[in-house]
Amino acid sequence: MNEIQLAIIANALTLIALFGAFVGWAIREQRFSESRREEERKLREQERKDAQFVEEEALRKDEVAVWAKDAVHALQSVVVLCAKWGPKASDEYRQKELCRLAIDLSCLLEQGRLFFKNEDGEWGRGKPSAYQGFRPKILDELLVGFLVAAQWDDFGSDQKFAAKVVENAEKRFLSMVQKEVGRDKTVDDYNRVGGENIDIHRLIEAEKRPKPSS
Repeated sequence: MNEIQLAIIANALTLIALFGAFVGWAIREQRFSESRREEERKLREQERKDAQFVEEEALRKDEVAVWAKDAVHALQSVVVLCAKWGPKASDEYRQKELCRLAIDLSCLLEQGRLFFKNEDGEWGRGKPSAYQGFRPKILDELLVGFLVAAQWDDFGSDQKFAAKVVENAEKRFLSMVQKEVGRDKTVDDYNRVGGENIDIHRLIEAEKRPKPSS
């Protein structure tokens, strides 16, 4: 084999090696591009899911806030009607209002199951799924309000204690729901200043005093 043939073979082998290297590079580049496109697709998908989650959480928070305001109104209404310091009302009016509020609180408790699912447990395994397990504590307070409103006449001499029970339930409920929908920070610094004990008689006496003429 002469030198020309050897040179041709050598050049051919070089070209084959170069072509093989090019093919290998092209394959690696294609795989890298596909991998990069897949990563970008996954990133976009995650960003979409994150945005959807934020939107759903904001919607849920708004819905819980509406429900919570209705629940606070119903609970506090029971508190005021049952408390000694509440407005002077006839027994007939009080009983009529408590009956209405018992129905409202029962409905609000059921609506609350849409936002707060039962905790897993063996209790109620044969019941529909929404009632299996243990009811969340936040809904227990509505049940307390319902029971006091529905059974008020049955408490007899224990009514003053029942009134305190529902008052404490309302305070616990408000504290729990505030963590769900309340703002941690206020817009104005003044609204962060702590309040003071209110003595209504002292405030009235202060209003009676003559005001300095301007």
